[in-house]
Amino acid sequence: MECSQPGGGRSYCLAALAHICSTDCMADETIIAGSHGQLRPRKAWLPQVDSGGGGLALLIVVSALVVLPPFFYLLKSSVTVPLPGFRTTFGFDNYQRVLDLGGLQLWGATFVFALGSSVMAIVLGFTAAWLLARTNVPFRQTVFVAAFLSLAAPLIVKGIGWILLLGPNNGLINVWLRSWFGIEWYADRAVRPSAA
Repeated sequence: MECSQPGGGRSYCLAALAHICSTDCMADETIIAGSHGQLRPRKAWLPQVDSGGGGLALLIVVSALVVLPPFFYLLKSSVTVPLPGFRTTFGFDNYQRVLDLGGLQLWGATFVFALGSSVMAIVLGFTAAWLLARTNVPFRQTVFVAAFLSLAAPLIVKGIGWILLLGPNNGLINVWLRSWFGIEWYADRAVRPSAA
């Protein structure tokens, strides 16, 4: 390799050669310059680990530890049928009870909920994906990671969180809205105070 550096830049040439050899030729070896300017390979003490791959593996393990136990508990509970006393057995009676629940109101509410949540998820997901991919919004990396972390949380945890926020009796947001607009809540109906 010829180095034509003004002022005899031999040390610059050695550093450039060491960088090229360490990245292209020997990924698991460290290049050490000898006293006479010769380069000699030396085995690295620790194996080189890609930080992106290690972080991804750690994220997968943590997500599995968060998601799999509730999933298996839910699966086991769905096929556990209670018997008189404290006995249980395995069966599909729980699924039959769900299918026996009838009524247009029940299935209509389920359909409206499923359709509404799907439309909202598509609109919000498309907007967030477009903003992350096509613009330079602040906190891009935070939103990107949060999108994947939200998939890792079990649905039961999300459900309890929404109940704590929007529960009809003690939901934090509902309590604030009732206090701001002066709405009194009785058992199962909202009544506006009469203007006196």
